[in-house]
Amino acid sequence: MDKIHPSTAPHKPYVAFRYADPLTEDTFAKLLEDGVTRAVAFTQYPQYSCSTTGSSLNELWKLSKNMDPNETIEWSVIDRWPTHPGFVDVVARHVEDTLKTYPEEKRDGVVLLFSAHSLPMSVVNRGDPYPAEVAATVHAVMGRLGFKNPYRLVWQSQVGPSPWLGAQTSNTVESYVKKGQTDLVLIPIAFTCMLPASVYFNWAYY
Repeated sequence: MDKIHPSTAPHKPYVAFRYADPLTEDTFAKLLEDGVTRAVAFTQYPQYSCSTTGSSLNELWKLSKNMDPNETIEWSVIDRWPTHPGFVDVVARHVEDTLKTYPEEKRDGVVLLFSAHSLPMSVVNRGDPYPAEVAATVHAVMGRLGFKNPYRLVWQSQVGPSPWLGAQTSNTVESYVKKGQTDLVLIPIAFTCMLPASVYFNWAYY
């Protein structure tokens, strides 16, 4: 950041989680302690959902009202980036590297399964943009790959008895294996950091 945007340097990153250390409240206190006056909340979820990014931004807003009532920190927000060229290119390059591990005569037949965290259908039916934004990411990645391979978008981590967005990743894999299709690549298309039960923000100030 200092190199590409020197006019606002120096920049300093802060990390905050909803359910793991460092907690959002502790990071906010550190920002105030350090005298930060300009900050960017940068979610590490590429696709927006009210249950993840939305919930975290609401938490940030509440903390701002309670801990910084005089609004000494001016905030900007990066709340989604599902088709950012840099993100799409990184995912595509990882897929290409993986496909190169298959014999050349098999590569075009490898099935690509893009797996994202599922949502309850009650959230989807309220118009949450997450499924569409995940699908947009998959389409952008496949476009970058030239649509050479068969692919599917599947969903994981369903909990509880209520209906969730499907098809489920595990069921889809089992179905392919039963049909004799064992050349499968699983691609975590909505996860940029793998920490359980955490919502991750990267905060930078200048």
